[in-house]
Amino acid sequence: MKSQNAIGLYTFVLIIWYLCVTVASYIALLVGVILQHSPDYTDQIKQHLTDNSFTELISVLQKFLDFMKVADAASGSSGSKSIATVINYLKEYM
Repeated sequence: MKSQNAIGLYTFVLIIWYLCVTVASYIALLVGVILQHSPDYTDQIKQHLTDNSFTELISVLQKFLDFMKVADAASGSSGSKSIATVINYLKEYM
């Protein structure tokens, strides 16, 4: 019985971790898209980020992009293009 509880807890922790990573990815994507359409706010947003840089946002988005490329290959979709566009935009303002 103890072993089943440990497996259940491990599964629960993995699900919570996955949800946090997914939410972080979509928030980073949302911030990037907003900045693409309102570049006047880019410097103001950077001031509130670690090291006044988009490095962490780019890192999260790059991992999300890698995942999306695998998903796109399986489904035939092209959702990864918009993520790559946001990454390139944020890199310009590093």
